[in-house]
Amino acid sequence: MSVVKRIHRYTLKSYLGPFILTFFIAEFVLLMQFVWKYVDDLVGKGLETSVILELMWYTSASLVPMALPIAILLSSIMTLGSMAESLELVAIKSAGVSLYRLMRPLIIFSLFTALAAFYFSNNILPVANLKTRSLIMDIQKQRPALDIQPGVFYNGIPDLVVRVDRVGKDKKSLGDVIIYDHSDYSKGNGRVTLAESGRIEVTSDDRYLLLALHNGVSYDELGFFGKRDPNLPEAVQYFKDQVILIDLSEFKLSRESENLYKDHYQMMTISQLDKAMFDIRNEGRQRSEAYTVSMRKTYFFGRKSSSSAQSNPFAAQDSANIRSLNMLTPGLPNNNMKNMMESRYQVPVVQSDSTRPLISFGEFGKNDWMEELKPEMQIQMYDLALNVARSNRARAEDYTNEIKYRNENLARHKTEWHRKFTLSVACVLLFFIGAPLGAIIKRGGLGLPLVSATLIFIAYYLLSTIGEKAAKSLTLTPFWGMWISTLVLLPFGVLLTYMAANDSKIFERETYKDLGKKFLLWRRWRK
Repeated sequence: MSVVKRIHRYTLKSYLGPFILTFFIAEFVLLMQFVWKYVDDLVGKGLETSVILELMWYTSASLVPMALPIAILLSSIMTLGSMAESLELVAIKSAGVSLYRLMRPLIIFSLFTALAAFYFSNNILPVANLKTRSLIMDIQKQRPALDIQPGVFYNGIPDLVVRVDRVGKDKKSLGDVIIYDHSDYSKGNGRVTLAESGRIEVTSDDRYLLLALHNGVSYDELGFFGKRDPNLPEAVQYFKDQVILIDLSEFKLSRESENLYKDHYQMMTISQLDKAMFDIRNEGRQRSEAYTVSMRKTYFFGRKSSSSAQSNPFAAQDSANIRSLNMLTPGLPNNNMKNMMESRYQVPVVQSDSTRPLISFGEFGKNDWMEELKPEMQIQMYDLALNVARSNRARAEDYTNEIKYRNENLARHKTEWHRKFTLSVACVLLFFIGAPLGAIIKRGGLGLPLVSATLIFIAYYLLSTIGEKAAKSLTLTPFWGMWISTLVLLPFGVLLTYMAANDSKIFERETYKDLGKKFLLWRRWRK
Protein backbone atom coordinates (compact mmCIF):
# COMPACT_ATOMS: atom_id res chain seq x y z
CA MET A 1 0.00 0.00 0.00
CA SER A 2 1.39 3.38 -1.02
CA VAL A 3 1.90 6.27 1.38
CA VAL A 4 -0.87 8.33 -0.21
CA LYS A 5 -3.40 5.52 0.21
CA ARG A 6 -2.41 5.14 3.84
CA ILE A 7 -2.87 8.86 4.35
CA HIS A 8 -6.29 8.73 2.67
CA ARG A 9 -7.32 5.77 4.80
CA TYR A 10 -6.13 7.49 7.97
CA THR A 11 -7.90 10.73 7.06
CA LEU A 12 -11.19 8.99 6.28
CA LYS A 13 -10.98 6.96 9.50
CA SER A 14 -10.32 10.14 11.50
CA TYR A 15 -13.34 11.78 9.87
CA LEU A 16 -15.93 8.99 10.25
CA GLY A 17 -15.73 8.84 14.05
CA PRO A 18 -16.52 12.53 14.71
CA PHE A 19 -19.11 12.50 11.88
CA ILE A 20 -21.15 9.65 13.39
CA LEU A 21 -20.78 11.06 16.91
CA THR A 22 -21.82 14.60 16.03
CA PHE A 23 -24.72 13.35 13.89
CA PHE A 24 -26.29 11.39 16.75
CA ILE A 25 -25.61 14.20 19.21
CA ALA A 26 -27.38 16.66 16.91
CA GLU A 27 -30.26 14.23 16.44
CA PHE A 28 -30.60 13.80 20.19
CA VAL A 29 -30.58 17.54 20.89
CA LEU A 30 -33.17 18.25 18.19
CA LEU A 31 -35.31 15.33 19.37
CA MET A 32 -35.28 16.62 22.96
CA GLN A 33 -36.34 20.01 21.65
CA PHE A 34 -39.27 18.33 19.89
CA VAL A 35 -40.25 16.43 23.05
CA TRP A 36 -40.12 19.63 25.11
CA LYS A 37 -42.38 21.34 22.56
CA TYR A 38 -45.06 18.62 22.63
CA VAL A 39 -44.65 17.41 26.20
CA ASP A 40 -48.11 18.72 27.17
CA ASP A 41 -49.72 16.66 24.40
CA LEU A 42 -47.88 13.46 25.33
CA VAL A 43 -48.22 13.42 29.12
CA GLY A 44 -51.33 12.10 30.83
CA LYS A 45 -52.97 10.34 27.87
CA GLY A 46 -51.98 6.78 28.64
CA LEU A 47 -50.06 6.30 25.40
CA GLU A 48 -48.51 2.93 24.80
CA THR A 49 -44.75 2.65 24.68
CA SER A 50 -44.90 1.47 21.08
CA VAL A 51 -46.76 4.64 20.05
CA ILE A 52 -44.20 6.91 21.74
CA LEU A 53 -41.30 4.99 20.18
CA GLU A 54 -42.96 5.18 16.78
CA LEU A 55 -43.37 8.93 17.15
CA MET A 56 -39.73 9.33 18.18
CA TRP A 57 -38.59 7.22 15.23
CA TYR A 58 -40.47 9.19 12.60
CA THR A 59 -39.53 12.47 14.25
CA SER A 60 -35.85 11.50 14.20
CA ALA A 61 -36.14 10.81 10.48
CA SER A 62 -37.78 14.18 9.85
CA LEU A 63 -34.95 15.94 11.75
CA VAL A 64 -32.19 14.51 9.53
CA PRO A 65 -32.17 17.57 7.18
CA MET A 66 -31.02 19.69 10.13
CA ALA A 67 -28.75 17.19 11.88
CA LEU A 68 -26.82 16.09 8.77
CA PRO A 69 -25.39 19.52 7.78
CA ILE A 70 -24.41 20.17 11.41
CA ALA A 71 -22.59 16.83 11.59
CA ILE A 72 -20.71 17.42 8.33
CA LEU A 73 -19.68 20.93 9.29
CA LEU A 74 -18.55 20.11 12.83
CA SER A 75 -16.79 16.83 12.00
CA SER A 76 -14.84 18.39 9.10
CA ILE A 77 -13.65 21.23 11.34
CA MET A 78 -12.68 18.80 14.11
CA THR A 79 -10.84 16.40 11.79
CA LEU A 80 -8.74 18.91 9.87
CA GLY A 81 -8.29 21.08 12.96
CA SER A 82 -6.99 18.13 14.99
CA MET A 83 -4.59 17.13 12.20
CA ALA A 84 -3.31 20.71 11.95
CA GLU A 85 -2.99 21.09 15.72
CA SER A 86 -0.86 17.92 16.04
CA LEU A 87 1.27 19.04 13.07
CA GLU A 88 0.16 16.00 11.06
CA LEU A 89 -1.00 18.33 8.32
CA VAL A 90 2.47 19.91 8.15
CA ALA A 91 4.10 16.47 7.89
CA ILE A 92 1.71 15.40 5.15
CA LYS A 93 2.35 18.56 3.16
CA SER A 94 6.12 18.14 3.60
CA ALA A 95 5.77 14.67 2.06
CA GLY A 96 4.49 16.30 -1.10
CA VAL A 97 0.76 15.70 -0.55
CA SER A 98 -1.28 18.86 -1.13
CA LEU A 99 -4.38 19.77 0.83
CA TYR A 100 -6.61 19.04 -2.17
CA ARG A 101 -5.15 15.54 -2.49
CA LEU A 102 -5.47 14.99 1.24
CA MET A 103 -9.14 15.96 1.13
CA ARG A 104 -9.94 13.73 -1.84
CA PRO A 105 -11.43 10.79 0.15
CA LEU A 106 -13.43 13.24 2.29
CA ILE A 107 -14.71 14.96 -0.85
CA ILE A 108 -15.80 11.62 -2.32
CA PHE A 109 -17.47 10.69 0.96
CA SER A 110 -19.27 14.07 1.02
CA LEU A 111 -20.52 13.51 -2.54
CA PHE A 112 -21.87 10.07 -1.60
CA THR A 113 -23.47 11.66 1.46
CA ALA A 114 -25.06 14.29 -0.77
CA LEU A 115 -26.52 11.61 -3.07
CA ALA A 116 -27.84 9.70 -0.06
CA ALA A 117 -29.30 12.94 1.30
CA PHE A 118 -31.10 13.55 -2.01
CA TYR A 119 -32.57 10.04 -1.99
CA PHE A 120 -33.58 10.49 1.65
CA SER A 121 -35.13 13.90 1.01
CA ASN A 122 -37.11 12.71 -1.99
CA ASN A 123 -38.27 9.26 -0.89
CA ILE A 124 -38.02 8.87 2.88
CA LEU A 125 -38.55 12.38 4.26
CA PRO A 126 -42.10 12.82 2.81
CA VAL A 127 -43.19 9.58 4.48
CA ALA A 128 -41.56 10.58 7.77
CA ASN A 129 -43.24 14.01 7.66
CA LEU A 130 -46.62 12.41 6.94
CA LYS A 131 -46.30 9.87 9.75
CA THR A 132 -45.04 12.47 12.24
CA ARG A 133 -47.71 15.08 11.54
CA SER A 134 -50.60 12.61 11.44
CA LEU A 135 -49.48 10.88 14.62
CA ILE A 136 -49.12 14.21 16.45
CA MET A 137 -52.61 15.23 15.31
CA ASP A 138 -54.08 11.93 16.48
CA ILE A 139 -52.39 12.28 19.88
CA GLN A 140 -53.61 15.86 20.27
CA LYS A 141 -57.20 14.79 19.57
CA GLN A 142 -57.05 11.94 22.07
CA ARG A 143 -58.62 12.51 25.47
CA PRO A 144 -56.47 12.24 28.61
CA ALA A 145 -56.34 8.85 30.30
CA LEU A 146 -58.72 8.15 33.15
CA ASP A 147 -57.16 9.35 36.37
CA ILE A 148 -59.76 9.77 39.12
CA GLN A 149 -58.23 11.24 42.28
CA PRO A 150 -59.95 11.45 45.71
CA GLY A 151 -61.48 14.82 46.50
CA VAL A 152 -61.03 16.13 42.94
CA PHE A 153 -63.77 16.78 40.37
CA TYR A 154 -62.84 14.73 37.30
CA ASN A 155 -64.37 15.85 33.98
CA GLY A 156 -62.44 13.61 31.60
CA ILE A 157 -65.46 11.39 30.92
CA PRO A 158 -67.80 12.79 28.24
CA ASP A 159 -70.92 14.46 29.69
CA LEU A 160 -70.07 13.39 33.26
CA VAL A 161 -68.30 15.00 36.22
CA VAL A 162 -67.22 12.54 38.91
CA ARG A 163 -66.07 13.18 42.46
CA VAL A 164 -65.07 10.50 44.98
CA ASP A 165 -63.80 10.74 48.55
CA ARG A 166 -61.85 7.49 48.58
CA VAL A 167 -59.98 5.38 46.02
CA GLY A 168 -58.85 1.87 46.88
CA LYS A 169 -55.32 0.57 46.53
CA ASP A 170 -56.37 -1.39 43.47
CA LYS A 171 -57.40 1.93 41.80
CA LYS A 172 -60.81 0.39 41.08
CA SER A 173 -62.76 0.62 44.35
CA LEU A 174 -64.46 3.98 44.99
CA GLY A 175 -66.17 5.45 48.05
CA ASP A 176 -68.75 8.26 48.45
CA VAL A 177 -69.31 8.80 44.75
CA ILE A 178 -71.04 11.89 43.30
CA ILE A 179 -71.83 12.01 39.56
CA TYR A 180 -73.15 15.09 37.74
CA ASP A 181 -74.81 14.31 34.40
CA HIS A 182 -74.28 17.11 31.82
CA SER A 183 -75.69 15.26 28.82
CA ASP A 184 -78.53 17.78 28.69
CA TYR A 185 -76.72 21.12 28.75
CA SER A 186 -79.92 23.16 28.86
CA LYS A 187 -80.66 21.76 32.36
CA GLY A 188 -77.14 22.12 33.78
CA ASN A 189 -76.77 19.58 36.60
CA GLY A 190 -80.14 18.11 35.69
CA ARG A 191 -79.32 14.70 37.05
CA VAL A 192 -77.20 14.05 40.13
CA THR A 193 -76.33 10.58 41.42
CA LEU A 194 -74.91 9.80 44.86
CA ALA A 195 -73.66 6.39 45.94
CA GLU A 196 -71.98 4.98 49.05
CA SER A 197 -69.51 2.91 47.04
CA GLY A 198 -68.65 1.94 43.52
CA ARG A 199 -66.24 0.11 41.31
CA ILE A 200 -64.74 1.09 37.98
CA GLU A 201 -63.59 -1.53 35.47
CA VAL A 202 -62.86 -1.84 31.75
CA THR A 203 -64.47 -4.53 29.61
CA SER A 204 -62.34 -7.35 28.20
CA ASP A 205 -62.38 -5.83 24.71
CA ASP A 206 -61.31 -2.40 26.07
CA ARG A 207 -64.29 -0.73 24.37
CA TYR A 208 -66.37 0.28 27.40
CA LEU A 209 -65.91 1.44 30.96
CA LEU A 210 -68.24 -0.05 33.57
CA LEU A 211 -69.03 2.18 36.54
CA ALA A 212 -70.90 0.00 39.06
CA LEU A 213 -72.60 1.96 41.92
CA HIS A 214 -74.04 0.54 45.14
CA ASN A 215 -76.58 1.92 47.65
CA GLY A 216 -77.33 5.26 46.09
CA VAL A 217 -79.94 7.74 44.97
CA SER A 218 -80.53 9.76 41.77
CA TYR A 219 -82.17 13.18 41.54
CA ASP A 220 -83.63 14.14 38.17
CA GLU A 221 -85.19 17.55 37.42
CA LEU A 222 -88.37 17.19 35.39
CA GLY A 223 -89.53 19.39 32.56
CA PHE A 224 -90.69 19.57 28.95
CA PHE A 225 -88.75 20.00 25.69
CA GLY A 226 -85.40 19.65 27.44
CA LYS A 227 -86.05 22.49 29.92
CA ARG A 228 -86.58 22.30 33.64
CA ASP A 229 -90.06 23.21 34.86
CA PRO A 230 -89.91 24.75 38.38
CA ASN A 231 -93.56 23.78 38.94
CA LEU A 232 -92.72 20.08 38.68
CA PRO A 233 -91.10 18.15 41.53
CA GLU A 234 -87.80 16.34 41.27
CA ALA A 235 -87.80 12.65 40.46
CA VAL A 236 -85.99 10.70 43.17
CA GLN A 237 -84.92 7.13 42.54
CA TYR A 238 -83.26 4.93 45.13
CA PHE A 239 -81.23 1.99 43.93
CA LYS A 240 -79.18 -0.80 45.39
CA ASP A 241 -77.06 -1.49 42.32
CA GLN A 242 -76.66 0.59 39.19
CA VAL A 243 -74.28 0.24 36.24
CA ILE A 244 -73.23 3.12 33.98
CA LEU A 245 -71.72 2.13 30.62
CA ILE A 246 -69.19 4.60 29.15
CA ASP A 247 -67.86 4.39 25.60
CA LEU A 248 -64.02 4.48 25.52
CA SER A 249 -63.64 5.09 21.78
CA GLU A 250 -62.60 8.71 22.41
CA PHE A 251 -59.87 7.56 24.79
CA LYS A 252 -58.21 5.36 22.17
CA LEU A 253 -55.69 6.59 19.63
CA SER A 254 -57.31 6.80 16.20
CA ARG A 255 -54.93 6.56 13.23
CA GLU A 256 -57.05 8.41 10.67
CA SER A 257 -55.18 11.68 10.04
CA GLU A 258 -52.89 10.44 7.27
CA ASN A 259 -55.58 10.96 4.64
CA LEU A 260 -55.83 14.61 5.68
CA TYR A 261 -52.15 15.34 5.03
CA LYS A 262 -51.18 12.99 2.20
CA ASP A 263 -51.76 15.76 -0.38
CA HIS A 264 -49.70 18.32 1.55
CA TYR A 265 -46.69 19.62 -0.36
CA GLN A 266 -44.27 18.50 2.36
CA MET A 267 -45.47 14.91 1.91
CA MET A 268 -44.68 14.68 -1.82
CA THR A 269 -41.80 13.48 -3.95
CA ILE A 270 -40.41 15.42 -6.90
CA SER A 271 -42.66 13.67 -9.42
CA GLN A 272 -45.71 14.29 -7.23
CA LEU A 273 -44.75 17.93 -6.82
CA ASP A 274 -44.38 18.31 -10.59
CA LYS A 275 -47.86 16.88 -11.12
CA ALA A 276 -49.35 19.04 -8.36
CA MET A 277 -47.78 22.21 -9.80
CA PHE A 278 -49.07 21.30 -13.28
CA ASP A 279 -52.58 20.87 -11.90
CA ILE A 280 -52.39 24.20 -10.05
CA ARG A 281 -51.25 26.04 -13.20
CA ASN A 282 -53.86 24.31 -15.34
CA GLU A 283 -56.65 25.11 -12.87
CA GLY A 284 -55.51 28.73 -12.68
CA ARG A 285 -55.47 29.00 -16.48
CA GLN A 286 -59.00 27.62 -16.74
CA ARG A 287 -60.31 29.92 -14.04
CA SER A 288 -58.66 32.91 -15.70
CA GLU A 289 -60.17 32.09 -19.08
CA ALA A 290 -63.61 31.52 -17.56
CA TYR A 291 -63.44 34.81 -15.66
CA THR A 292 -62.28 36.76 -18.71
CA VAL A 293 -64.96 35.31 -20.98
CA SER A 294 -67.63 35.90 -18.37
CA MET A 295 -66.69 39.52 -17.79
CA ARG A 296 -66.51 40.30 -21.50
CA LYS A 297 -69.78 38.65 -22.43
CA THR A 298 -71.65 39.98 -19.43
CA TYR A 299 -70.58 43.61 -19.43
CA PHE A 300 -69.58 44.21 -23.05
CA PHE A 301 -71.09 41.85 -25.62
CA GLY A 302 -74.43 40.79 -24.24
CA ARG A 303 -75.97 37.53 -23.19
CA LYS A 304 -74.12 34.27 -23.70
CA SER A 305 -75.65 31.16 -25.18
CA SER A 306 -77.26 28.70 -22.83
CA SER A 307 -74.55 26.06 -23.38
CA SER A 308 -71.70 28.38 -22.50
CA ALA A 309 -73.61 29.70 -19.51
CA GLN A 310 -73.95 26.24 -18.09
CA SER A 311 -70.22 25.54 -18.41
CA ASN A 312 -69.16 28.86 -16.91
CA PRO A 313 -68.85 29.11 -13.08
CA PHE A 314 -69.85 32.79 -13.26
CA ALA A 315 -73.06 32.12 -15.20
CA ALA A 316 -75.37 32.50 -12.19
CA GLN A 317 -74.23 36.06 -11.45
CA ASP A 318 -74.38 36.96 -15.15
CA SER A 319 -77.95 35.69 -15.42
CA ALA A 320 -78.96 37.77 -12.40
CA ASN A 321 -77.59 40.95 -13.99
CA ILE A 322 -79.33 40.13 -17.29
CA ARG A 323 -82.66 39.52 -15.55
CA SER A 324 -82.31 42.88 -13.79
CA LEU A 325 -81.79 44.58 -17.15
CA ASN A 326 -84.71 42.74 -18.75
CA MET A 327 -86.98 44.00 -15.99
CA LEU A 328 -86.38 47.53 -17.29
CA THR A 329 -87.00 46.79 -20.95
CA PRO A 330 -90.84 46.45 -20.85
CA GLY A 331 -91.18 50.17 -20.18
CA LEU A 332 -88.84 51.15 -22.98
CA PRO A 333 -90.07 51.88 -26.46
CA ASN A 334 -88.43 48.84 -27.93
CA ASN A 335 -88.57 49.75 -31.60
CA ASN A 336 -87.59 53.38 -31.02
CA MET A 337 -84.80 52.33 -28.63
CA LYS A 338 -83.46 49.85 -31.18
CA ASN A 339 -83.53 52.35 -34.00
CA MET A 340 -81.96 55.05 -31.80
CA MET A 341 -79.13 52.80 -30.64
CA GLU A 342 -78.37 51.43 -34.12
CA SER A 343 -78.63 54.75 -35.96
CA ARG A 344 -77.03 57.14 -33.46
CA TYR A 345 -74.41 54.96 -31.78
CA GLN A 346 -74.08 52.03 -34.20
CA VAL A 347 -74.54 49.63 -31.29
CA PRO A 348 -76.14 46.26 -32.13
CA VAL A 349 -79.03 45.08 -30.03
CA VAL A 350 -78.67 41.42 -28.99
CA GLN A 351 -81.95 39.59 -28.83
CA SER A 352 -82.60 37.58 -25.68
CA ASP A 353 -84.28 34.19 -25.54
CA SER A 354 -87.61 36.01 -25.13
CA THR A 355 -89.01 38.66 -27.44
CA ARG A 356 -87.60 41.49 -25.35
CA PRO A 357 -84.38 43.05 -26.60
CA LEU A 358 -81.26 42.95 -24.42
CA ILE A 359 -79.26 46.16 -24.94
CA SER A 360 -75.52 45.59 -25.16
CA PHE A 361 -73.47 48.79 -25.11
CA GLY A 362 -70.27 48.79 -27.14
CA GLU A 363 -68.43 52.00 -27.94
CA PHE A 364 -70.29 55.26 -27.47
CA GLY A 365 -69.15 58.74 -26.65
CA LYS A 366 -72.22 60.32 -25.11
CA ASN A 367 -75.16 59.46 -22.89
CA ASP A 368 -77.67 61.62 -24.75
CA TRP A 369 -80.05 58.70 -25.15
CA MET A 370 -80.55 58.70 -21.40
CA GLU A 371 -82.16 62.12 -21.62
CA GLU A 372 -84.89 60.70 -23.81
CA LEU A 373 -85.99 58.32 -21.06
CA LYS A 374 -88.40 59.12 -18.27
CA PRO A 375 -86.82 60.36 -14.98
CA GLU A 376 -87.85 57.27 -13.05
CA MET A 377 -86.42 55.09 -15.84
CA GLN A 378 -83.14 57.01 -15.70
CA ILE A 379 -82.91 56.41 -11.95
CA GLN A 380 -83.52 52.71 -12.47
CA MET A 381 -80.85 52.57 -15.17
CA TYR A 382 -78.33 54.34 -12.92
CA ASP A 383 -79.15 52.00 -10.01
CA LEU A 384 -78.70 49.00 -12.26
CA ALA A 385 -75.36 50.30 -13.51
CA LEU A 386 -74.23 50.90 -9.94
CA ASN A 387 -75.27 47.39 -8.89
CA VAL A 388 -73.47 45.91 -11.86
CA ALA A 389 -70.33 47.88 -11.01
CA ARG A 390 -70.45 46.77 -7.38
CA SER A 391 -70.98 43.18 -8.42
CA ASN A 392 -68.11 43.46 -10.85
CA ARG A 393 -65.87 44.89 -8.16
CA ALA A 394 -66.76 42.15 -5.66
CA ARG A 395 -66.11 39.46 -8.23
CA ALA A 396 -62.81 41.08 -9.18
CA GLU A 397 -61.73 41.19 -5.51
CA ASP A 398 -62.68 37.54 -5.01
CA TYR A 399 -60.81 36.58 -8.14
CA THR A 400 -57.76 38.59 -7.03
CA ASN A 401 -57.73 36.82 -3.66
CA GLU A 402 -58.08 33.51 -5.45
CA ILE A 403 -55.10 34.31 -7.68
CA LYS A 404 -53.02 35.32 -4.65
CA TYR A 405 -53.86 32.11 -2.80
CA ARG A 406 -53.09 30.01 -5.88
CA ASN A 407 -49.75 31.77 -6.39
CA GLU A 408 -48.82 31.26 -2.73
CA ASN A 409 -49.78 27.59 -2.97
CA LEU A 410 -47.71 27.22 -6.12
CA ALA A 411 -44.76 28.96 -4.41
CA ARG A 412 -44.96 26.51 -1.49
CA HIS A 413 -44.78 23.58 -3.88
CA LYS A 414 -41.83 25.14 -5.70
CA THR A 415 -39.93 25.78 -2.46
CA GLU A 416 -40.43 22.16 -1.46
CA TRP A 417 -39.23 21.08 -4.91
CA HIS A 418 -36.01 23.10 -4.50
CA ARG A 419 -35.59 21.79 -0.94
CA LYS A 420 -34.96 18.31 -2.33
CA PHE A 421 -31.74 19.64 -3.86
CA THR A 422 -30.64 22.24 -1.31
CA LEU A 423 -29.97 19.58 1.35
CA SER A 424 -27.56 17.73 -0.93
CA VAL A 425 -25.76 20.90 -1.99
CA ALA A 426 -25.57 22.06 1.64
CA CYS A 427 -23.75 18.85 2.61
CA VAL A 428 -21.00 19.54 0.06
CA LEU A 429 -20.87 23.29 0.67
CA LEU A 430 -20.57 23.03 4.45
CA PHE A 431 -17.80 20.46 4.06
CA PHE A 432 -15.82 22.88 1.90
CA ILE A 433 -16.34 25.51 4.59
CA GLY A 434 -15.58 23.32 7.61
CA ALA A 435 -12.54 21.39 6.35
CA PRO A 436 -10.49 24.44 5.24
CA LEU A 437 -11.58 26.34 8.34
CA GLY A 438 -10.30 23.53 10.57
CA ALA A 439 -6.97 23.53 8.73
CA ILE A 440 -6.67 27.29 9.22
CA ILE A 441 -7.67 27.62 12.89
CA LYS A 442 -5.58 24.53 13.82
CA ARG A 443 -7.81 23.52 16.71
CA GLY A 444 -9.44 20.13 17.36
CA GLY A 445 -11.83 18.84 19.97
CA LEU A 446 -15.15 20.47 20.87
CA GLY A 447 -13.96 23.95 21.88
CA LEU A 448 -13.33 26.48 19.14
CA PRO A 449 -14.56 24.10 16.38
CA LEU A 450 -17.93 23.79 18.09
CA VAL A 451 -18.27 27.56 18.43
CA SER A 452 -17.23 28.13 14.82
CA ALA A 453 -19.58 25.43 13.50
CA THR A 454 -22.46 26.81 15.55
CA LEU A 455 -22.02 30.35 14.23
CA ILE A 456 -21.71 29.19 10.63
CA PHE A 457 -24.76 26.94 10.87
CA ILE A 458 -26.82 29.67 12.54
CA ALA A 459 -25.97 31.99 9.63
CA TYR A 460 -26.89 29.26 7.15
CA TYR A 461 -30.14 28.43 8.96
CA LEU A 462 -31.21 32.07 9.28
CA LEU A 463 -30.56 32.76 5.61
CA SER A 464 -32.46 29.61 4.63
CA THR A 465 -35.42 30.45 6.88
CA ILE A 466 -35.63 34.07 5.74
CA GLY A 467 -35.36 33.06 2.09
CA GLU A 468 -38.01 30.36 2.45
CA LYS A 469 -40.48 32.70 4.17
CA ALA A 470 -39.83 35.37 1.52
CA ALA A 471 -40.48 32.83 -1.23
CA LYS A 472 -43.73 31.60 0.35
CA SER A 473 -44.95 35.19 0.79
CA LEU A 474 -44.10 35.92 -2.89
CA THR A 475 -41.46 38.49 -1.91
CA LEU A 476 -38.76 36.42 -3.66
CA THR A 477 -39.00 33.76 -6.31
CA PRO A 478 -38.77 30.20 -4.98
CA PHE A 479 -35.38 29.75 -6.65
CA TRP A 480 -33.76 32.76 -4.97
CA GLY A 481 -35.54 32.13 -1.69
CA MET A 482 -34.31 28.54 -1.37
CA TRP A 483 -30.82 29.05 -2.79
CA ILE A 484 -29.90 32.39 -1.22
CA SER A 485 -28.10 30.75 1.72
CA THR A 486 -26.07 28.57 -0.65
CA LEU A 487 -25.19 31.48 -2.91
CA VAL A 488 -24.13 33.65 0.04
CA LEU A 489 -21.92 30.98 1.67
CA LEU A 490 -20.43 29.68 -1.58
CA PRO A 491 -17.83 32.50 -1.89
CA PHE A 492 -16.74 31.88 1.71
CA GLY A 493 -16.23 28.20 0.93
CA VAL A 494 -14.11 29.00 -2.12
CA LEU A 495 -12.11 31.64 -0.22
CA LEU A 496 -11.44 29.39 2.79
CA THR A 497 -10.39 26.49 0.56
CA TYR A 498 -7.96 28.76 -1.29
CA MET A 499 -6.57 30.20 1.95
CA ALA A 500 -6.11 26.74 3.50
CA ALA A 501 -4.35 25.42 0.41
CA ASN A 502 -1.92 28.37 0.53
CA ASP A 503 -1.22 28.07 4.29
CA SER A 504 -3.00 31.23 5.33
CA LYS A 505 -2.20 32.46 8.83
CA ILE A 506 -5.25 34.63 9.28
CA PHE A 507 -6.23 32.98 12.60
CA GLU A 508 -2.75 33.00 14.15
CA ARG A 509 -1.67 35.53 16.79
CA GLU A 510 1.61 36.29 15.06
CA THR A 511 -0.26 37.60 12.05
CA TYR A 512 -2.06 40.26 14.07
CA LYS A 513 1.05 41.05 16.11
CA ASP A 514 2.91 41.75 12.88
CA LEU A 515 0.04 43.92 11.65
CA GLY A 516 0.11 45.86 14.94
CA LYS A 517 3.85 46.44 14.68
CA LYS A 518 3.52 47.59 11.08
CA PHE A 519 0.72 49.95 12.07
CA LEU A 520 2.81 51.47 14.88
CA LEU A 521 5.78 51.92 12.52
CA TRP A 522 3.51 53.55 9.97
CA ARG A 523 2.18 56.02 12.57
CA ARG A 524 5.73 56.91 13.65
CA TRP A 525 6.74 57.43 10.04
CA ARG A 526 3.74 59.75 9.52
CA LYS A 527 4.83 61.84 12.47
